[in-house]
Amino acid sequence: MTCCGAKGHLRISPNGLKHFYHAIKSAECGGVPESLEHMELKNFIYQICKSEGWWVQPEYQSPSGDWRADVLAMKDGRKIVFEVQLSIIDLEELKRRESKYRRDGIESYWVLKNFLKFFPDDDTTIVASSNSCIFIDTYINESEFSLYREQLLFVEHGIRSIGLLLQDNCLYTAEILAIDIADWVKSTLRGEYETAFRNFENNYQKKLKLRDIAKPEMKKLCNFSSRCCQYEDEIKNSYAFFKVNEWENRSSMLKGISYLYSTFDSFENAWEKIVSPQNGFVWEDPMDQGQEEPILNLFSETQITSIHDQINNLETEESNFRSVLNYVGEQVEKKRVEKREKLIQLYKEITKKKTLPKNYKILFEFFSELPTPTVESQRGYKYQNFAGLTSEIHIEDAVEFEKKGYGKIVK
Repeated sequence: MTCCGAKGHLRISPNGLKHFYHAIKSAECGGVPESLEHMELKNFIYQICKSEGWWVQPEYQSPSGDWRADVLAMKDGRKIVFEVQLSIIDLEELKRRESKYRRDGIESYWVLKNFLKFFPDDDTTIVASSNSCIFIDTYINESEFSLYREQLLFVEHGIRSIGLLLQDNCLYTAEILAIDIADWVKSTLRGEYETAFRNFENNYQKKLKLRDIAKPEMKKLCNFSSRCCQYEDEIKNSYAFFKVNEWENRSSMLKGISYLYSTFDSFENAWEKIVSPQNGFVWEDPMDQGQEEPILNLFSETQITSIHDQINNLETEESNFRSVLNYVGEQVEKKRVEKREKLIQLYKEITKKKTLPKNYKILFEFFSELPTPTVESQRGYKYQNFAGLTSEIHIEDAVEFEKKGYGKIVK
């Protein structure tokens, strides 16, 4: 018997059908009777192949005896097998059976009822659009590289497949939800379905290559964006400190502050120029949170090379900006130190009087990270965690907290 290799006998049914049956029933035989749907679909494929002028045979047994095809069609040196699978088949079993066809130089096409159930609760009759989800990683939409069932089976395992909606008597793929069975069989015989798979795989591999080239550049671009936010805070803090204090060289410092803003604008503009439509970027709000971000559409290696060159220019712009930022920062910090020393000296002079006015407060900026939810001074005064905020506190507490690293005296 072809199903299990056990002995069988010939007999004729009451309806005149000649067939073989097991001489001894065995629990080891994995063969099960074909369903009516399976036989009808197999016969339909057989008839289409025959009408297209192919030599065709159902239930074809291989010369080696280690495989049997539902339908084998041959013409002009091509050998094509159609396998109809209405029950759930394990992926490893599918790969094992496919390897035998590949070994014997045969094109095989698997008609899979609802494809494969990769997950227990998977409703495989519903195929989502390729744009239904977006997952952004360093400006690249990674969900574009997700593979649907027929794509996954072909790209990763070399298996050509198509889904079957038995109740609707039609086939489907991830992108086409209703395909006439006869049309598909004819296109397969013409080599069009195979060509579609090859074209998809070639384009997919090209996109994978472009992603590998683009990712390091996109990571740099993301880091630039993060540093931009930090730079904005540093500029604001420097300008705020400059504005509320007296400067001996105010005119010179004002020019430095103006130049700082100018070089930052040049740096920021260079970044915005890169993440523009000219380079293949589109701005979208993928999470519907009211915040758009750039997403890169990959086109070619030339596109990535151009972005790489622009990033090199961006690094130069950043270097120019940082040199100005460092200069202004040094001047501001120098002024802060002078002011702090004067304040501490004033504090020492006041403490000699033993008592301090109750309203003797100064402006203190708490750092964004504090050791506890509430900080307490040596005077016994407790302050709620004002992380990242500026508040008026007693001068004695301010000096103590600054020494402890809780923040800095502003005014």
